[in-house]
Amino acid sequence: MTTKIPAGGRISLARSGRKRSELQGLRDHFVRNPERRILFGAGFVALLGVLLLLYWLFFTGQESGRPSEDSGPETAIGPLPALPASPWGPESGESVTGSGSPGDGEAAGGKDTALAGPARPGSPLDSGGHEYPPRGEDGGEKPFESVIQPSSSQGPAARVSPESGLTGSAPATESVAPAVSPGTMKQASGKDVADSAESPTSPGKKSSKPAADTARTAPPGRQSPRQPSRQQTADAEPKGARAEPERETASPPAKPSPPQPASLMIQSNIPDARVYVDEKELGVPGSSYALDAGEYQIRVEKPGFAPFRTRIRLEAAQTKNLNAQLQPLPAKLSLQANVSGGRLYIDNRLVGKIDAEPLSLSPGKHTIRLEKKLFLPLEKEIELARGEERAMRVTLQPEPGELAVEANIPESAVFIDKKPAAAFGSAPYRLPPGKHTLRVENQGYRPYEIAIDISPGEKKAVDVWLIRRLPAPGGTLRDPLKDAEPGPAMVVIPAGEFLMGSPAGENGRLEQEGPRRQVRIPRNFALGQTEVTVGQFRTFFEKTGYRTEAERGRGCRSQVGSSWKRIQENNWRKPGFPQGEDHPVACVSWRDATVYTEWLTEQTGERYRLPTEAEWEYAARAGTDTPFSLGNCLSTDQANYYGKVDYGSCRTRTGQSREKSVPARTFPANPWGLYEVHGNVWEWTEDCWHETYQDAPANGAPWGTKSGGDCSRRVVRGGAWYSPPVNLRSATRYRNAVNATLGNVGFRLARAPCPPPVPCQGKAVRVESKLANEQGCASHGCIR
Repeated sequence: MTTKIPAGGRISLARSGRKRSELQGLRDHFVRNPERRILFGAGFVALLGVLLLLYWLFFTGQESGRPSEDSGPETAIGPLPALPASPWGPESGESVTGSGSPGDGEAAGGKDTALAGPARPGSPLDSGGHEYPPRGEDGGEKPFESVIQPSSSQGPAARVSPESGLTGSAPATESVAPAVSPGTMKQASGKDVADSAESPTSPGKKSSKPAADTARTAPPGRQSPRQPSRQQTADAEPKGARAEPERETASPPAKPSPPQPASLMIQSNIPDARVYVDEKELGVPGSSYALDAGEYQIRVEKPGFAPFRTRIRLEAAQTKNLNAQLQPLPAKLSLQANVSGGRLYIDNRLVGKIDAEPLSLSPGKHTIRLEKKLFLPLEKEIELARGEERAMRVTLQPEPGELAVEANIPESAVFIDKKPAAAFGSAPYRLPPGKHTLRVENQGYRPYEIAIDISPGEKKAVDVWLIRRLPAPGGTLRDPLKDAEPGPAMVVIPAGEFLMGSPAGENGRLEQEGPRRQVRIPRNFALGQTEVTVGQFRTFFEKTGYRTEAERGRGCRSQVGSSWKRIQENNWRKPGFPQGEDHPVACVSWRDATVYTEWLTEQTGERYRLPTEAEWEYAARAGTDTPFSLGNCLSTDQANYYGKVDYGSCRTRTGQSREKSVPARTFPANPWGLYEVHGNVWEWTEDCWHETYQDAPANGAPWGTKSGGDCSRRVVRGGAWYSPPVNLRSATRYRNAVNATLGNVGFRLARAPCPPPVPCQGKAVRVESKLANEQGCASHGCIR
């Protein structure tokens, strides 16, 4: 077999007829045996998979083994040494690659080198997709470019980069490749001059490829997948074969200079703030910082100020100025007040209502003012630091109320919460809202004490009505009138119990005096020391101009001889007998007496009235159980009555009959200090007439229409100057019409332990004192 190098410097391989025959026989064998075809196909698929795997590993390893740009330029490889022809010919498994001219092959050995590898007979392509033989433009064989693959004993093949014209390193071998001269290259292709001109190794010429690509070579031990160029093949021509033109190796690329850093100048209105670049503290504002090109997160901060944050991008060698303006952090103020609503002022500016929402304020001093209706305004000075958060609790004091106090007794002492009212200032007194205790005192009167509630800003007034203290039983009192003139003298009667009515065996007893029963007088009370006198009644008339029923036309029944006749011109001034100012008033009806008691009540403020029937008998008896308070018998020396008759077996008849009333205090008083309780004039009582005591009250109260009472007639007690002694008994009771006027009938006053309620004016509310006396009575007042 001969090796023929066609024109163009490429090695041509001729197919062997013997080989084609062998291949045709092998094909026929597979056609006649289908089972083997299947086995052969499976094997072929497996082999293809292995080849693909090796192919992938080859390129993966080549990429991982490629040197970096920082490792410096790759070493240029010298001329590729020529490899000898395989002694085994095309069947040895070696692949021969190369480039050169037709004459070069003969100079090396004059033999053609055939490509290894079987080819399917009759097929114009080999297993690598090349045409066998290749055809050129003139119809001859076309040069075939390849890479010489040495056997395993010869080491790795040289790596050729078609683009750069540089070769990788390869171990030296004793085999020498056929020399290829430049002239041969020119004859083969006619393009070597142009190729050489474009080669990066040609001096004075600029390569069309990038500098980095022309200088880059494959790392040692690695085969390049690229095909060697004609220039590389020519450069690989061995010395001594023929003259070789000067060969230049590629120079390593210049290492690029490192990029220039950027300059960042940061200014701020806060000189001592801290500067952070990408969360790394660099210093304070006013400094310049050298930074590599790129993006950075800038932060400038200082406690008490809102941090400045921004993101910037710096280019190489760029100078950038940054002005970071820090704003002071606002202070936070939270107000917690004891009231809701109201108005909140900051530095005399209304900011809203009082609530718990935090307020943002500038650092420094501020004036806070809180206002709410019915509360005293609160003003406060505060100072807040930058960024300070302060919670402040404020308490608004309720607006004080006002209390005015007036008493019926001048110069009464006023106490509020047990302190003299002077401690609260002049009236009206300003009091903090809430409950207070008011007390009004005066000597000789029951104190007035109440609890009073004052609301914020409320104004109240209290009209106090003090009541006199009752003296001890047996004591006397005279309530002053409005003009300070003393009223009638009164004797205090103690509370107690007695048997009311006459016993069954009492001389002169009448059915209407029973049944006898136990009666209890629950409270002390006062009874007139004497019967109301003409002088006392005259005062009433003069102050009021009142005209009695006798004066209004009824006249008065008076004694005329041995009979009683109504005389038109008789009245309390002229009862039908001569009288003085100290005589008991007569010729007054029950109604006239009641009008007098009402007037006296209005004058004194105390409750005056006629005594009940029980009160009268209880005071007349004065603790005795005899017919008279002076004993079982009575004489004209002890009372004024008709003395011409005797009482029972007393034998006290004197025959004396005065035929008129006598002045008060003419006779001795009974044991409880009451004068003329027996005789002189009959005395009106409060009770309506009942025929007996059946179902009568047992507590000393007046007996009205209940149980068949007749209120058109009222009970009279005590007897008169014209009465026999039997009618002077303590239990004797008679009746008269309410409008009857007689010359021997007058009245005696009773004073209740408790004063009547004073009517409050307008919308004022009556409030009783919580301090009741021993009789359950208390001063009272009207609150408005």
